Amino acid sequence: MVINKQLREDILKKNQGITKRRIDQIIKKYGKDKKIVNRDIAGYAYAHDVLGINLKARKYSIDEDILNKVQSALQSGPQIIVKEKLSTKKNNVAKPKKIIKFIEYDTDDTFILGHIHEVNICYTYHAYTAAFILCRKIIENLLIEIIVKKYPQKKDNIDLYYDKTKNRIQDFSQILRNLRLKINDFGAEKSLLDRILNKTEIFKDEANNKTHSSYHLLRGPKELDNANVPDILIMIHKLENSLK
Repeated sequence: MVINKQLREDILKKNQGITKRRIDQIIKKYGKDKKIVNRDIAGYAYAHDVLGINLKARKYSIDEDILNKVQSALQSGPQIIVKEKLSTKKNNVAKPKKIIKFIEYDTDDTFILGHIHEVNICYTYHAYTAAFILCRKIIENLLIEIIVKKYPQKKDNIDLYYDKTKNRIQDFSQILRNLRLKINDFGAEKSLLDRILNKTEIFKDEANNKTHSSYHLLRGPKELDNANVPDILIMIHKLENSLK
């Protein structure tokens, strides 16, 4: 990946525990998903779009021509470019917090990785309600992927996660119910699925309440920590691997 050295180092920092080779693979897949042919431009776009890095930061000194190419590649994606404000006081520059890795998931899916990064940002900056709702979104999407991998995409199987009468994804509660009805199909892993469904129950109603009610607010990390999201993701990953 031939991109700005400082930016490359920051990408590695934000993906702690992931090798440079693995990051190159993730960027390659990101470029393919976004239809970005140039690998370097894909790297810059990934840094901004997925990791939330401000490419206009002075420390990167990225040419305007490259920034324009990245913006063009992202098309309708998030707008780059917020210029850094110059501080009039030497000691008035707030250092960014180190992002807490509250959750992680081994995947090449750039959207799942992006959502996980958003959860970790929310958790780090104490936006616990937002983190809770995003965790449900991640779990819901991963369980839909389990269904898609387990069952051939025929008419009856699509109903397990998609409501054709309303032309939208089934309610999360219905997806959990459908998986519960199919639990015996998972053979040796049915106890694992049973545990996942039991642990996930908290997100069935709680996330709905937090999304649609003004009176549900997480003021601290305790409720989110008690939801055992890291454990749920580990179990889902194990179940996913058993289907390969």
